[in-house]
Amino acid sequence: MLAQACSFTYGVNRPLRKRKLHAGLLAGRHRSAHPPTSRRYAHKPLATSDKRVGISTSAPDVRTQQPSASNSHLANDPTFQWQKNWYPCHVIDGLDPTRPTRFSLLGIDMVFWKDGSGEWRALEDKCSHRLAPLSQGRVEEDGTLLCAYHAWRFDGAGKCVSIPQADSQEKLCASPRACVKSFPTRYDDGLLWVWPEGGADGLLASLLKEPQRMPELVIQDQPEDEREYNVVPFPWGLRDLPYGWEAFMENVTDPAHVPVSHHNITGNRYTQAVPVTMPVHRALNDLEGFEIGEFSFKPPCLMRIGLSDRGSENQTYLALFNVPTTPGHSRLIGCNVMVSPRSSKGGSTGFGMFTLPMPKWALHILGSLFLHQDLVLLHHQEKILAREDKKWLNACYMPTIADRATINFRRWLERNGEVDVYGKYAVPWKSISGSSSTLPAREHDPERLFDVYNAHVKHCTHCQGALRNFKWLRLTSIAAAVAFGLRAVLTIEISTTVPTAISAAVPTAASASTSLLARALSFLSSIVPSSPLTCFSLSLFFTLVTVGIHKFISLFYVYKFHHQDNN
Repeated sequence: MLAQACSFTYGVNRPLRKRKLHAGLLAGRHRSAHPPTSRRYAHKPLATSDKRVGISTSAPDVRTQQPSASNSHLANDPTFQWQKNWYPCHVIDGLDPTRPTRFSLLGIDMVFWKDGSGEWRALEDKCSHRLAPLSQGRVEEDGTLLCAYHAWRFDGAGKCVSIPQADSQEKLCASPRACVKSFPTRYDDGLLWVWPEGGADGLLASLLKEPQRMPELVIQDQPEDEREYNVVPFPWGLRDLPYGWEAFMENVTDPAHVPVSHHNITGNRYTQAVPVTMPVHRALNDLEGFEIGEFSFKPPCLMRIGLSDRGSENQTYLALFNVPTTPGHSRLIGCNVMVSPRSSKGGSTGFGMFTLPMPKWALHILGSLFLHQDLVLLHHQEKILAREDKKWLNACYMPTIADRATINFRRWLERNGEVDVYGKYAVPWKSISGSSSTLPAREHDPERLFDVYNAHVKHCTHCQGALRNFKWLRLTSIAAAVAFGLRAVLTIEISTTVPTAISAAVPTAASASTSLLARALSFLSSIVPSSPLTCFSLSLFFTLVTVGIHKFISLFYVYKFHHQDNN
């Protein structure tokens, strides 16, 4: 993910040059006044019999209704409202359509799943019956979400469609108390976006506002022959971080940390920690954020960072979406985007090894090399800041221009956040979800702090598939090492040893495939040299291969990092 940016610096020690692309994109030049047909709305109102109606199957067409008093001012409201915005919550091609997925957004527990109409839906993660989590339930063959406690079922609009314990199901299911709150969803740029305000008002408000998408990706909504630029987006990466939205956004507005924190990846702490230039391109605004230097903040969660290619018309951008999940935690979704004029014949040279063909799982797992260099600092920094009895600007000493964008972000937060239990401005957790803003305790166990499996792998079908394949490859390598080792030491016929070794290594549940594999290896044994020295060498080779695979598999679970070891 972020490791794709490993060969860049964020504008550090680099001459600034004007980007002709910026003005048109950021002024909305490529934005359509209406959603393009390629964009999909899971909450789009349809016929009343269609289960994809946003609130309930009997809801009228909300496009013909007037918004309530709470929403009538949305189009012209100059204030930022946290719940009246779209948030990218997941990468669609990384979701498992056969299982419900749990997620927290602004402290609201939600469950995502793909319903019978093929749409991804979002409900509040509690059954209306006894408040059991629906994320522990099942997606049934008809696309309904089944609560695993008493088998109540719900459709994509949150309507209860089955109460098996009831004599008169139709009457009880029709009760509003049987429904579960639903949230509008939509798909853009390969991401699942969620509007964290439920009910009819939430649906109406969501139809009146577009999400803050990456401007360069909006170009792809145009017909290809009408585009002024070629756009090449790299795969999205996703990571749950053990520090909050505030700490992340503060970090990615800071160009000075890049060559220091990311020493040996994006720079050198000893030679590239230098003064930087941070001109203001867009002044601070509650709704539009700001743009300073190469950093463009678009509330609520987009940070767009320009990564210039020297001597080329081509531009590279880093799109970082950070979603506030719960206090002290956030979700990062990011990718690199290459943009060049259609007339350009040059290519980007800024991606280094990441311009090479690479599967998505490799980009995701290698992201730990980059992300954990910040993680080990930010997880503790936000807890230290919370204990300070001073305001943020008084607690931190920031005398250089390099801190200009960071200071602007904190000023934006003071204007739009809420004072938390520590007396600092933060995401308004209590106002939105009623949850406490108390941060979790500092984590000093590296096995938990640098957990990759729970932060990413369990949320990504690409990485889960790769992990399964590597485990089978490791098992095969172990079997080969054992077989050749026995042949070398005991001088037993390989045709007998290999099936025995394989049968012992593979679970009995796979006996049929084991027998087939054993016969195949027995055939191969007839063409393998029978020299004990050769077999011992092959056994050693497969042992080393096994060790290498095992170490690589460990990257799917934990990747520890310490700056003291990064010389």
